[in-house]
Amino acid sequence: MTNSSPICRSTLLQLQRICLRSAPAGVMRNIVHSKPHTLRHISHALTQVLMVVALFAWQTPGHARGLLADEQDVAARLAAQAPWAETAGKRQSHPLGVQTLFIEKQESKDASQALRARVYQYDYTTQAARLLVIDLANQSIIREQAIESVHLPLSEQEIAFARALVASDESLLSALRSEQTLRNVMPFTSLDELDVKASIHEPLDSEDPCFVSRCALLSLFDASSTVFSTEPLVDLSKQQVGELHRR
Repeated sequence: MTNSSPICRSTLLQLQRICLRSAPAGVMRNIVHSKPHTLRHISHALTQVLMVVALFAWQTPGHARGLLADEQDVAARLAAQAPWAETAGKRQSHPLGVQTLFIEKQESKDASQALRARVYQYDYTTQAARLLVIDLANQSIIREQAIESVHLPLSEQEIAFARALVASDESLLSALRSEQTLRNVMPFTSLDELDVKASIHEPLDSEDPCFVSRCALLSLFDASSTVFSTEPLVDLSKQQVGELHRR
């Protein structure tokens, strides 16, 4: 994760999405239903599960890697104060406003270089993403770079926002409870009773709204650690709740 670029991040996110989607449902289903002699499939499945664990360990709150707490605070404060470049597009109000998605230390082979932080942000009012490089010693921003992709990792605030939207969607909650009823399981009363794993959704289809909009894909597990086949898909920009439909 040193000297990471948007391209490297995109590759990691692609792996994360594959693991998050396959491990709960597809991978575990393969383990259960594989024939005894198909050890190769089981080995592959277990590898995917381990990748999920590693990715979740990396995706800690704030994604602040290699920095002390006070250094993270300085980077976050300076990023929050930095004005955004004017855009030709029309601004729109949004509850999430500007989100600091993650902060990390910028590694360097030059030992004499001052400590620097890389801060990734997304502005919901203009639907733009950027990278700020901050000199922590001088407490100054030394570089700002626009990021074309909107598919950077989710912040904790975005995840909480997505959960709140799902919790208020009665039709989706009804579909989830129906799944439990079919499994002879007592339906949940509140979404808080479920284990929720969220990841950024980046579709390959350029016609998909989530291709240009930040969308959160939620994988839900009940008390028996069983994954729901219904996967809520939240368009964070439009504040709309839907369901992932696989082809």
